[in-house]
Amino acid sequence: MLELSHASGDPLDRPVDILLIACGDGEWEAGDPAAGANGRLDGLLQRSAAEERFRGKPGQSLLAHTHGALPARRVALVGLGPLEGDAARALRTSAANAVRIAGAVGASTAAFAWPRFAGAAALEAAAEGAWLGAYRFDRYLTDERSRAPALASLALFPPAPVDEAAAAAALGRARTATRAVARARDLVNEPAGVLTPTRIAALASEWAAAAGISVEVLDRAACAALGMGLYLAVAQGSHEEPRFVHLAWKPTGARRRLVLVGKGVTFD
Repeated sequence: MLELSHASGDPLDRPVDILLIACGDGEWEAGDPAAGANGRLDGLLQRSAAEERFRGKPGQSLLAHTHGALPARRVALVGLGPLEGDAARALRTSAANAVRIAGAVGASTAAFAWPRFAGAAALEAAAEGAWLGAYRFDRYLTDERSRAPALASLALFPPAPVDEAAAAAALGRARTATRAVARARDLVNEPAGVLTPTRIAALASEWAAAAGISVEVLDRAACAALGMGLYLAVAQGSHEEPRFVHLAWKPTGARRRLVLVGKGVTFD
């Protein structure tokens, strides 16, 4: 998993393979990391942005070599879009794109900075985006695409310092959430011939046991006994035996019940 860290100080002084800066539309205000990098590069970034029509929109990027003007070998502006709406989503998307850019240029170390949106919530959103951007499903690749990505570490530079305890908690939440998302993506990406109902039930039982969640797996006979005719009718479309997985988490002091029903048809 990509190693993330919360950093403080000036990201422009970080000696990394690539410095990634989230930049919004026309965002060159004094104090912003994009403006600082532009100043140290004698206006190169702003000139290049005008020539390349970079407007800081989501999905846009601008890459330049620093040629020793910064400790970082390269600098990249990553489109952030407006922060007036869902700032967490904008930052999450920008961080994911930043990680992909770093991987595309073969960087091993990187730093990611952004303007204005500060606090532990911003750090958590950036960490989520970075880890999700680093996700790869390469289990069945046999060519050069199967090689591990070069990017090993990413330092996150929020626009204002975050208390270390709050930062550690934010990174912990982001790690838990993105591991769960990656696990779900792995399940979706597996071919149906591998991820059969029996295999899903086995994985669910294994993960539930590790998390302290009770699990019950119903086979065809148990489903029939409960009158689950429609469910069994769908299962007739495959020679694989059906499995119905029931997970239950009962935290101490819980006063309400929440039920989530998932569709796990593996052969369509």
